[in-house]
Amino acid sequence: MVVGSLAMAQGAMDRSELSWRLQALERAWEAADPEAREGALPRVEAAVQSFFRFDFAAAGGAMDAARAALRGGAPLAGVTVRAENRIAWEGVEGARPIQLPKLHVTLDGEPAEGLQLEVRWEVEGRALEPDPVALDSGEPSVLPWQAAPDGEDKACRIRGVLVGRSAGAVEERAFEFVWAPMFQYNLTSDRFRLEELAPDAEDFGKASVDVLHDVFVDLHAEKVPEVELPFGDWMKEFERRVLALGSGKPWMDSSLTGDHLIGFPGRRRATPARLFVPEGLDPEVPVPLVIALHGAGGSEHMFFEAYGNGKLVELAKERGWIVVSPYHALIVPPDVQGMVAMLSEVLPIDASRVVVVGHSMGSVAGLGATERSPDAVAALVAMGGGRLPKDAAGLAGVPVHVAVGEHDFGRRGGEALHAALEASERAAELELHVVAGAEHLMVVQDGLERAFEFLDQALSGE
Repeated sequence: MVVGSLAMAQGAMDRSELSWRLQALERAWEAADPEAREGALPRVEAAVQSFFRFDFAAAGGAMDAARAALRGGAPLAGVTVRAENRIAWEGVEGARPIQLPKLHVTLDGEPAEGLQLEVRWEVEGRALEPDPVALDSGEPSVLPWQAAPDGEDKACRIRGVLVGRSAGAVEERAFEFVWAPMFQYNLTSDRFRLEELAPDAEDFGKASVDVLHDVFVDLHAEKVPEVELPFGDWMKEFERRVLALGSGKPWMDSSLTGDHLIGFPGRRRATPARLFVPEGLDPEVPVPLVIALHGAGGSEHMFFEAYGNGKLVELAKERGWIVVSPYHALIVPPDVQGMVAMLSEVLPIDASRVVVVGHSMGSVAGLGATERSPDAVAALVAMGGGRLPKDAAGLAGVPVHVAVGEHDFGRRGGEALHAALEASERAAELELHVVAGAEHLMVVQDGLERAFEFLDQALSGE
């Protein structure tokens, strides 16, 4: 059976919980009118400041309060959910026995008035009858294990969906589990020891296997993922990459569209990055590449899952552009030329149309990368921050768009960057966008459409 339970207890606030609350807040912000946004703004600012103090519980509470102010109701506010046993597999010799997926639901604040909760289970898209959960019972929600597919080698996705209803509002939160007989054996067996399987495989492919391997090792160790991710798809992708490298076939090409986790080779370990490949690419026709750099405390997942629930990826998808968002530490500039060279080995990248988009710390890192290789960057977008350029004249040929929120604590740095570039002799376009009503976080989702309009013009050569 698959078990979910509710307990009246104080719940810890981990990164996964915080990520969901951020996504819910961004959805509410997108739908709200200017008056509601103005009322919620102090709570959004409080959430950001709490995050930078590593007070995740306060940040999550402030996000819930902001969300309630924006939409007049948030049923799952104050409800914390923790998923266990993301991968359920049959025991094999030397392996642990079946570990059944579990959902633990706790309250970290006062529940919404009249809150009703239920858990709905889905197996490969087939929905089972929802199971009501009583706030005061602690009784589990149960999915009969017979719902899992028969057969020794079949794998399937199981989703647990927590549904909250209060005062006419409905919210859902989904968690993905994987029933994968034999996957633990495949993960650790000789068949998947890449050095033995493909000793001559190129480093980029090996690094992109390594990062997926790390995902499933962490899940096996019950480490909480930062954000809800398509683990079922990534499991299949892991096996496909290993087999492709072992047989000398491409591990990545333009036919493999959609969202991927890849790894860039590093000195000690691979650097993870999210990659988006649009549909309809012609391998012989290169397209623009967007390199997206997250802010402090973020990760490679930010531009794909947050910042407007992946708004940057949607805008790139509309244009048929490729997106890569690597994890980067502090303000260390990423190696733009190195990333472009590796990606160009497997995808049709137009090296003359590579743009860098950064937020906050990512803006500083993006500026540093552009200063290091100005000829490799076709345009730079700095959102929610910046610094004085080391050599403004060296950036004279790079179009630069600076976006800062009206109430953004990073506004001063962004405006200083714009002023320094404006004071130098420039051959390329320079633009400053003060995003009305936005602070340091929402400046991204509110400012991205204008930023992409700027990129359209910059890449058109007009």
